[in-house]
Amino acid sequence: MPSLATVVSAIIGGCVLITLLLSYAIWSICRDQAKIQRQRRSRQRVDRYALQLLERNQRRARRTWPLSDEIRVAFPPGFSKDALTLSSQDLADVHISEELEMAELAEKVTRESRSGREPGAGSPPL
Repeated sequence: MPSLATVVSAIIGGCVLITLLLSYAIWSICRDQAKIQRQRRSRQRVDRYALQLLERNQRRARRTWPLSDEIRVAFPPGFSKDALTLSSQDLADVHISEELEMAELAEKVTRESRSGREPGAGSPPL
């Protein structure tokens, strides 16, 4: 039968080992949480930058071609009403397609920025 000193030593050694394992587990979890927080903040910065870029481009577009429910175009007096309607609709379609193109560009910038910041991505962040 083992001596009392051996049993007490084994119990203390087991407690120390369990304490070390728990400490490492807590430290590892905290480190992972910090890494997740950094990635989240990074994505938020990228999203904020993409939104600012989109808003800036929209302001520039409004300065060159203000958004309006109505588009006024001057045509020579000889145009028929059908030709005027078709021309006005074409101009409105062009304006809408330009806005959609700007929105698609902003989404593309956001996607590329996010993919560049994902762990293990080959290219450095912009």
